[in-house]
Amino acid sequence: MIITIIISLIFFSSLFNPKVNIYELLSSGIKDGLKQTINLSTTIITITLVVEMFINSGIIELLQKMLPFTNIPPEIFLQLIIKPISYNSSLIFMIQIFDKYGVNHVYSYLSSIIQGAFDSTIFVCALYFGEIKNKYFKKTISNALLVNCFSASLSIILWYLFFKII
Repeated sequence: MIITIIISLIFFSSLFNPKVNIYELLSSGIKDGLKQTINLSTTIITITLVVEMFINSGIIELLQKMLPFTNIPPEIFLQLIIKPISYNSSLIFMIQIFDKYGVNHVYSYLSSIIQGAFDSTIFVCALYFGEIKNKYFKKTISNALLVNCFSASLSIILWYLFFKII
């Protein structure tokens, strides 16, 4: 309501000022907004496609065959792998773990710790560096992924210390 009033006041005040061409200002704002939308949407669509290809690649079955000795389900490992790429895809794995084991299960605790431990680094870097058109972000990504690995390891250690019954 207040935003509508403010926009209306700006619009009507510009009508009474002959030096302001409101149509030109509005059309240039729309052009800039569309350029911004196109730049952001290409990055978001690319990352969404990569995440979907990764999820549908059959990596869950491969992890189940490779990690039978651990007590951690493969969904947790997938959440750890997907989390730096996409927060929402990682959230999907967390919800799957909640549905499969229940929200009070030790795996659900681990999934919640992972979900809050670090950010979706690759998505954020791609979005921000793509927006400012800076192509020199290798050191930023590598340092951020190193911190993500540290956070993931610390999450599992904390889970074992506080929630896992050995």
